[in-house]
Amino acid sequence: MIKTRPQNRRRTKNARPKNILEVRARTRTVRRKRRAIIFRVVSIMLLIAFVGIAGFYGIHKGVEKFFIGNPSYKMTDRDLRSGGAMHQDELAQLSGVSLGDNLFTLNIGEIERRIRKDPRVASVQIERHFPNKLSIVLTRRTPVAWIGVDEQQSDAEGDPGIFLLSDEGILMQRMPGYEFNSGNLPMIFVGSFLLENKTGDRLKDASVKASLNLLAAMNKDAEGLFRIRSIDIRKPLRLSVVTDNGIHVLFSPDQPEDQIHRFNHILHMCLDNGRRLKSVNLMVKRNTPLIFEDPPAPEVKSSKGSSSSSVKPHVSRSVSEKASSSQTRNVRRTKTSSR
Repeated sequence: MIKTRPQNRRRTKNARPKNILEVRARTRTVRRKRRAIIFRVVSIMLLIAFVGIAGFYGIHKGVEKFFIGNPSYKMTDRDLRSGGAMHQDELAQLSGVSLGDNLFTLNIGEIERRIRKDPRVASVQIERHFPNKLSIVLTRRTPVAWIGVDEQQSDAEGDPGIFLLSDEGILMQRMPGYEFNSGNLPMIFVGSFLLENKTGDRLKDASVKASLNLLAAMNKDAEGLFRIRSIDIRKPLRLSVVTDNGIHVLFSPDQPEDQIHRFNHILHMCLDNGRRLKSVNLMVKRNTPLIFEDPPAPEVKSSKGSSSSSVKPHVSRSVSEKASSSQTRNVRRTKTSSR
């Protein structure tokens, strides 16, 4: 038996030995093609960069020549409307714009942020009117009350320790050019925490917010039987109010509309009875405590001709809504029968 020699499995039948020179030639061809591709890509990138730089430079020069450097777009007119928040000169200085500035170079957002920092300004609107005009329109914050710490501070306008308070709870100070009606503003007395704040701060105290809600509800009241002269919130969980008629009223911090409605009902009852109210505690919803003022003492002539007066003490009583309404009807009936 003849033994055959096993063949090498790594060599196929059709394989032929490779020449070393042929392998080197193929390697050089691959390198040459690779270099050509890299050169082509780099050339395209350089061309794009050159075109981009040239285009940017051209656009920049065009904008500078036709817009920024164009004298036709220089501001020659300003429409400044302060809305009573400040003088026009102060507004021009606060905005930082001056005649001759180019409208395209003005940073409208920065100007608006700079003006909004003033606590007297509620909103600002800035518009460019091409080719040469800029308008700035302000809306001033309207104060709703004075606010201070000491009750002895009667001169609200001249005392630097007393601030103005907007309906948003922002502290303001009266400055020249700030127009508002200070004669009808009530006074709010607060605790010493007010001294820790400065102009432009927003008061976040719950009693201050309750006072502002009460003032807003009073302004919306259709009957308008009373006006608030002062609000003392130095004691917690109560609003001690003095009206323009000198009536002392205790309000609860919540539900101001309901309390004003009950107070108007009590005032109507007092008008029908001919009595002057001295104080009322509206924190009590049922059987509301009332204190009336002393009636004028009638003069009684004695036998000797001298006059003497009999003083009646004031009446303190509790009145519910149903009782007050029935009492009002009884008084009306008594008046009718007497006639």
